[in-house]
Amino acid sequence: MANTFELISTTTVATAAHAVTVSSIPQTYTDLAILISARSDNSGSSEMQFAINSVTTGYSNKMVYTNNGTSALSASASNAFYTWGGAVVGSGATANTFSNCFVYFPNYSSTTIAKSMSSDATAENNATASIIWLNAGLNTTTAAITSLTFYCWQAFINFVPGTTFTLYGIKKS
Repeated sequence: MANTFELISTTTVATAAHAVTVSSIPQTYTDLAILISARSDNSGSSEMQFAINSVTTGYSNKMVYTNNGTSALSASASNAFYTWGGAVVGSGATANTFSNCFVYFPNYSSTTIAKSMSSDATAENNATASIIWLNAGLNTTTAAITSLTFYCWQAFINFVPGTTFTLYGIKKS
């Protein structure tokens, strides 16, 4: 069966913000996907985290990443938020360069199964560093996903203006 992506919403950061929430997610699709183009005000790269429906328990993930060609594997059993491993380029990166990430949520509207996700992200500096991250995660909540809140990892770091979160619903046709 073919999948059809339908634009639900785009949220663009207008002023520096530590957290961005995408809410009022309709329950009319099979799966969700969100495309993120992000940059932070931190001098180096930062990690992005997110929470489903403001839930802050029951997350686990496995992540594989490469930083300038050096690979590593990281696993967390109990996180406050998904640490999905998406690096966000900072103010020290090449001017006007944004990182990108694709996050996929199958069966997001189900109320009987835990919520799984997968993501891939790239933070490119075009000068000295590049980071590629792949992640698979799970949250034990069975509630349908109605909101997603994205955070820069440390409290003092913000997403800069121009950062965008574009949400798509996916229907099986």
